[in-house]
Amino acid sequence: MQTRTSLVAALVATAGLSSIALGAVHAESADTSSHSAAGALPTTAPVPPTCTCPPQPTAQPTVPQPTGPLPPTTGPGAPTGPTVPAVPSGAVTTTALQGVPTTAPGGVAPVAGSALPADASLEQLQAAIEPMFGPTTDVMAEFAIFGVTPPAGVPTPAGAEIDTFKFALDSIADPEDAYYRGIAVITSTQPAAELVTLYQTGLVAAGFTQTGDSVEQTDSGRQIRWLEYTLPGSTHFMAEFAVGIVDDDVDFVQIEWSDGVVNGAALAAPFTSWTGLPLVDQAVLLEDAEIGNFLAYDTNVTVSTGYRVPIEYAQLESQFLAALPSTPYTLDAESSQAGDWAALTGGPFGDMTVYFTEGYVEGTSELNVDAYYERQP
Repeated sequence: MQTRTSLVAALVATAGLSSIALGAVHAESADTSSHSAAGALPTTAPVPPTCTCPPQPTAQPTVPQPTGPLPPTTGPGAPTGPTVPAVPSGAVTTTALQGVPTTAPGGVAPVAGSALPADASLEQLQAAIEPMFGPTTDVMAEFAIFGVTPPAGVPTPAGAEIDTFKFALDSIADPEDAYYRGIAVITSTQPAAELVTLYQTGLVAAGFTQTGDSVEQTDSGRQIRWLEYTLPGSTHFMAEFAVGIVDDDVDFVQIEWSDGVVNGAALAAPFTSWTGLPLVDQAVLLEDAEIGNFLAYDTNVTVSTGYRVPIEYAQLESQFLAALPSTPYTLDAESSQAGDWAALTGGPFGDMTVYFTEGYVEGTSELNVDAYYERQP
């Protein structure tokens, strides 16, 4: 595994149904973790922190992995709690959002939901992703709306409901490096022990090769069984697949994977126009895009996109602020930092921050927009 997000989670009871509020990214978590080959899964959930920080650009940290021989997965000495998988992939044919067939690693194309339209408005993004939440009979198929082909053969447990998800495109400007990342946190009516068996047997049967089986111990007292696998057929350097299983009042699973994409620009097309901000219409390409409620608070859904614009960095902020009055947004000067970011109020978002970054291509700059809106389930 090159990256893995820590499942430091709390189950928060809401109207008879528990929702999952996840903690920090593994490499940045206040909880330090250790790994052992065995251990029971505690049922006491930690309380998630309250975020008071301004939004920051999304990063994909690299998490060092333990070295040495892997613990056994069966027989004497095998772990007894739930486990985690790693990333599978195989050659796959997908349909880009503009209707152009592309080849990307994955599996047999799932069929769920409708593909996002190019140049989608915020309302269109909201309408497209809202059906992803709640009961599902095929977790992976729910991600087909983003134009990718998720790994085939990944089991969906009984009574599965998607509580939290994230979809992200990264390194879009470089066709060789471009990849996507998916994360889904689901509750299930199956016991944690059965979930371990379900994924261990189901993934191997689908062609995944298990590369890791460990228990993550956090300072908050939670243990998470992690199973890791290779993606069948994928050669992308970011390809990975992992499953984390937690035994709690409501057992839940975190599935995360990443793999390369072909025609990343077409996959990013839905994220070109949702902001309504100045200068975005001048973008020559999108660097990255992300949407979902993973690591968000309460009922918030975050949307972020990085735009490369043909404007010198020295002129970027002044041009942006000069055009801002023509939009629904107003600069929050107290929360902004000149030369770095502009915090905006107004419009349909609970919060929006625009970061000004010097481009690595001469004569260009980058506008990185982070925002969130509140779901109305």
